[in-house]
This record gives sequence, C-alpha cells and structure tokens, in this order.
Amino acid sequence: MDIKLIKSSVRGLKLFKDEKIEINMITTKKVNFEEVEGNVVEHLFGSIYKQNVLAFAGINASGKTTTLKILTMMLELFIQNKSLDQVSNGEVFEHFNNQCTFENVFYWNEQLFELSSTIERNENGKYIFVAETLKIKKARGNISKEKLLKFDDLQPDRTREDIEKVARGYLRSDSSIFMQVLLEASMLSGKRYVYDMTGFTNINVFGTMRNIPAAYIQYLDPTIEEIEFINPEQSMHFSKMIVKVKFSNEEIREIPAIDLWKYLSSGTIKGLNLLITIENVLKTGGYILIDEMENHLNKTVVITLINLFKSEVNKNNATLIFSTHYSEILDDIDRSDSIYFSTKENGAIELTNLSTFSTRADKKKSNIYLSGLMGTAPKYKGYVALKKELMSAMSEE
Repeated sequence: MDIKLIKSSVRGLKLFKDEKIEINMITTKKVNFEEVEGNVVEHLFGSIYKQNVLAFAGINASGKTTTLKILTMMLELFIQNKSLDQVSNGEVFEHFNNQCTFENVFYWNEQLFELSSTIERNENGKYIFVAETLKIKKARGNISKEKLLKFDDLQPDRTREDIEKVARGYLRSDSSIFMQVLLEASMLSGKRYVYDMTGFTNINVFGTMRNIPAAYIQYLDPTIEEIEFINPEQSMHFSKMIVKVKFSNEEIREIPAIDLWKYLSSGTIKGLNLLITIENVLKTGGYILIDEMENHLNKTVVITLINLFKSEVNKNNATLIFSTHYSEILDDIDRSDSIYFSTKENGAIELTNLSTFSTRADKKKSNIYLSGLMGTAPKYKGYVALKKELMSAMSEE
C-alpha cells in the first residue's frame, strides 16, 4: 500500500478564520460493506478508512480555489516529495504569514506518522524549512478514531535539528526531513503521483499529445470518431502540431492543434483532458485535484467522472479532490463526511465538514447547500442591493 495522507492542517494563513485550515481525509461516520466493495472508501486498518472522493462546495470567492491549492502543496511536498521551490502553485505563498506551520498525519507500512513542519520567509523572500519534528507509532487495529491522531505522549523519532547536527549540509533548506520516509516508501511501494488540474479551470487547450481512445471522444462528442496527433515529435511546439480529426460522417480534416477549439467544444476539450489524467491517476492510485469541476461540462458528465472513483474501476483507490458550485452534484456523493462547505465571513475563509452540520441521512445535501444556512448561497441583502442598483440604472435612461 502506498503512503496515505490522512489529515492536513496549516497554521499561519492570512485569509482563513483563526489563520488556520484543517482537512480530515479519513471517514468520521460509520462505513458500510457496500462502500468498501464499491471503492467509495479505502480500508487502511482496523476501523480506519480513507475517503476516495473529497468535495469542496461554496459560492464564488468563498475560498475553494485557495483551499485546493494549499492541499495540492501539502500533497506535492509530502507525498510526491517535491521541495518548496518545486510546488506547482507557488502563488499560494502570498496567503502565508512570514512563518507558517504544517501539521500532517500519514499512514504507511502499518505505522502512523505525525510530521510538524515550520517554514519561514528568508531574507531573499523565499520560504525555507526552519524546524521539523517527526513522531511515529504503530497503527494498531483496535485504535479509536479519537486516539488515531493523538501523538502528544510520544517522543520524536527524529527532528530537523538533530539531522542537521549529525549530517550538516545533508538537508536542503527547501526540503523536508520526511523525504527519508518517502524514499523508503517509493522503494517498497513504488512512486506516488499527484496530478494538479487546478490550472485547467478555464484553459481549453489539450494537455496531452497522445492519441485519445475513441470511447473517450464519443462519450463527450458522438460526432467525432477519432483524434490523432500526426507529428507528436513537435510536442514542445504546440503551435506547430497537426491533428487529424475524423468525424462520424467520415469527413477527415488535418488541422493545426492550436485551432482545435474551432471544431471541438470547450466541454469536449476539458473533458478529454480530464479523462486522460483520470486514466493516469486510476492506474497509479494517486491524487487528482480539480477546481470548479463543472466548468464547461454537462452535469451528467461531471457525475460520471466522480462515479469512476467510487466504482470497480478504482481498484487502486485513487483519490479525487475537487471543488464545485453545483449543488445537485453533492447529492451523488455518498458520504456527508467527504464534503466540505467553504464560506467567507468578514473576509475570513472557513471550512465546515457537512457531517458536523447534519446527521440526517435523508436530508438532501443540495438542499442544505441551497438553504444558505452555512453561507453557501448569496446573501439576500446582496440580492436586494443588486436589484436596487439595477432599478437605479434603469431610471437613468
């Protein structure tokens, strides 16, 4: 089994309530047999299960994108073993104070790891690791969920300070001490993959140069039978690439890849980008993060993509993490504890797990979202002000 992130928290964030964020990736509610068999969740050990789908829902500008980018950073640093200089969403550092602390808990090889990492902005404006502590305990089958994340009574297995004393210069300032565990895990369990699709929210350009299976294409657009990249050797020069498109009426056109948007809808291009990446993440059992998943896509397509991660196809227990504005999508997510509502009050972002708000299984998740009780619908006073402004504009004519 690959190493799994089961809890992530960050302190020192400018935009969040109490300057912190916490995301739990294990189940907090009862798990039934069908959810395990259907790959809705992954069994880790004892009564502990990991979510295979995690959703963040909220209105515009409620903090969903920022949350996803922070979580992407945690996964890239501590699952994919990147350095602080290598993370794909470096702009997220703008939301950090000069000092910030990460608290992450992992499961691997029948052990639980608690890693506390403090980073600081140095004189060159770059963040570096300044302190880290790693604690390890046996993952016992009878452990309760209350004790699962408790490490207070344990002595550190290693610290950054101790490693730097013994092997000065061994650690780069932008790399974590957790890389030792990750390197060992990669030798025993293989490489881990994190696919960051947050940058494809509004970009409708192919992110792949491989030939695309016909089933993928026709699911999204039945009028197209085939898309083939004729000169993939030009993959470094997208503007020079030529694509052969075969239509269902047997018409064939060879067109510049840069002009594909003239023949394929935005939804088809985004859908194909997602399907190719989803294929990769399902093969590797990794993580994929998608911002505003419904952009350009039909609701049915979005639900289909989500359902892939809670079906027999997801035999490697890959993890889908996404944000959405679509309240109806929430009703197709099996578990309330896999949904977070993102809200913003007085400029501060707050995440609330749906399971802490509603325990009634018969209550539709979309109704809770649309009710606005959790700040997930535009405020009525905002509507009143909007209407008043429009009335004023109309009277000026």
